[in-house]
Amino acid sequence: MLKTSLIVLLLTCSLYALPVGNPAEPVLLGNEKPASMRLGYYNDSVGSTPLVAGNWTQQARWMTNSGQVIVNVLGRMDFFAGAGISTFRTSPHELSATLPQDGNANACLSVRALPSFSYSLGMRGTLLRLLGFSLGAEAEVLRSHPRPFFTTTRGLDNKKPLETTMTLSQRQIGIAASYTLPTPILMIPYAGMRWRQVNFNFDQLVAPASLGTGAQLRDLQQLTPWGSVLGLSLVAEHRWTVSLEGDIWQQPSGSLIAQLRY
Repeated sequence: MLKTSLIVLLLTCSLYALPVGNPAEPVLLGNEKPASMRLGYYNDSVGSTPLVAGNWTQQARWMTNSGQVIVNVLGRMDFFAGAGISTFRTSPHELSATLPQDGNANACLSVRALPSFSYSLGMRGTLLRLLGFSLGAEAEVLRSHPRPFFTTTRGLDNKKPLETTMTLSQRQIGIAASYTLPTPILMIPYAGMRWRQVNFNFDQLVAPASLGTGAQLRDLQQLTPWGSVLGLSLVAEHRWTVSLEGDIWQQPSGSLIAQLRY
């Protein structure tokens, strides 16, 4: 009866994004030692992206703040681990089904989640560097255990928790190219493409009692797994860097990335 109403709850599962990063970083921030270490931070904000379950879609927004530890090997490869906090929400969705508490066939549901801990592992390498041009690739995985709740309007209960837990896992691979401009503080514009896959599983398929016994949980996926990015990095003394990265086509988003080498 209310199968569509609980699809909205699964929007909380794919609300994370990962920056591609500058492919020249492993070379420019490495040193003569076989290995070196950096500390990093990134903020990633996604303005709006469609998620789909069957023939149903809805817009979602989110933000992640994460710290990172990066280990550079031989001035060519970065291995990194991150831990952070993510928040997200969906836009109100007009349900075609009649909800039991007010009999309104067009009641709105919006999904949010409490700030949740997320962690990630990844690697980024410079595959080719020639005359200021760099070509590189990256791979990263992220995992989180968000606790969702839904908000409702038009007289329905507010902030009802979903009586289950879930696990999110995200995988991303990307490729990018950059050019280093010979300025006192190096300016490095770059462009890249990425592909990501998001999987999420509920421990229990339990419907909130306020939505009635006919509601069901369904899996969701991003409508467009591919994305393209443009970015600009500033590098000084081969020790620190600040980057801005954005995707303005498939998934409007922006990232701020900062790193410091010991």
